[in-house]
Amino acid sequence: MSTEFDSSFDPSSVRLARLCAGAAVSSDTAHDWPAIFHRAVRHRVVPLLYANLRERSDLGVPDETKIALRGFVQANAARSLALAGQMRNLLEAFLAANIPVIVFKGIALSAALYDDVSMREAGDLDLLVHHEDIIRAANLLLRIGHEPFYPTATPRESAYLNGLKARARETYLRSHCEHHLVHPNSRLNVDLHWAFSLREFAVSLDPQALWSRAVMQSVAGFAVRTPSSSDMLLILSLNGGKDRWERLDRICDIAALIRHLPEGAWPDIFKLAADAGMARMLAIGVLLAESVLNEAGPDDVMTEVRRDIKAVDIARHMRRRLLSAVAKETSPKPLGFRFDLQMRERWRDRLRYVTGHLRPGVGDWAAVPLPPLLAPLHYVIRPFRLMTRYGLS
Repeated sequence: MSTEFDSSFDPSSVRLARLCAGAAVSSDTAHDWPAIFHRAVRHRVVPLLYANLRERSDLGVPDETKIALRGFVQANAARSLALAGQMRNLLEAFLAANIPVIVFKGIALSAALYDDVSMREAGDLDLLVHHEDIIRAANLLLRIGHEPFYPTATPRESAYLNGLKARARETYLRSHCEHHLVHPNSRLNVDLHWAFSLREFAVSLDPQALWSRAVMQSVAGFAVRTPSSSDMLLILSLNGGKDRWERLDRICDIAALIRHLPEGAWPDIFKLAADAGMARMLAIGVLLAESVLNEAGPDDVMTEVRRDIKAVDIARHMRRRLLSAVAKETSPKPLGFRFDLQMRERWRDRLRYVTGHLRPGVGDWAAVPLPPLLAPLHYVIRPFRLMTRYGLS
């Protein structure tokens, strides 16, 4: 794929990408620094931009932009350190309860990739537990003051989920792989997982196998269990695919991981990706790191990912979408169902994706409450609700 940028790309987005990559940026060209800062905020790469700008006194960054950058970075550093302390307290509580935990993304990834917990924007605390521990883990968080939070649910769906009791609640915890629990005072959002994607997303990345490859990582002086670099590359590629590559920070992390990986790790990574049905998602992530940030893997790796012509086409399209000169509010409507199918290289995964979306979920249960004996009727109702949501629009 070409790493050149033509006139159809937004100059500020291109310069932001070059600065995040530490690439040469001309000091003779006028830069729209407010626009670059705005895009850095949207793409969650302000700390990385600031770190690279400190080495470029020749670029003429205006004082107001320097002040905005410095203020943002200092606030993020304070949040990151506070989050590290909260993480330590939580992990000690999990240890006391004999619940093994893997920390991934967030400050743990920042420490692993950049040797600094504040180089990524501080946000949620992502924890992975074993499937059999999900109920105990959720109950532990409830005991120490966290409350369930449903960020993508409608008010009716949230009310339905909050009303689940006893066995119904346990069934939901076991069937849904991701649960948000927020502390009302600290506002700490713990994103509790037992897998990395919902069943209907149709990716078979095995969380149990990941436990055997996990490594210990120091995060702000505290040893935590984290995914191996190889597994983290797969997780980031999966998350990028789920988010449809809307942000630059995902690609920056993949580029940093590519720099960290030993060359001998790639055959196992390709095998794991192929087994999980996400070889194309991995290829897209690697191709975007090359074409957006000029961070390429070894020659044989790049040859391998380019074998998938569809991955090359998707990566080219996502690069143009990411850095397009077209304003976000006037750009084409968001990618959806069809794009998700195109990211899958195997027909059986496409079929699983389609049939997974025909399976009733929280929206159906909340919209049409039925007694247990009549619950199978949701399979009849579901297609009509989907046609109302997507077909009629």
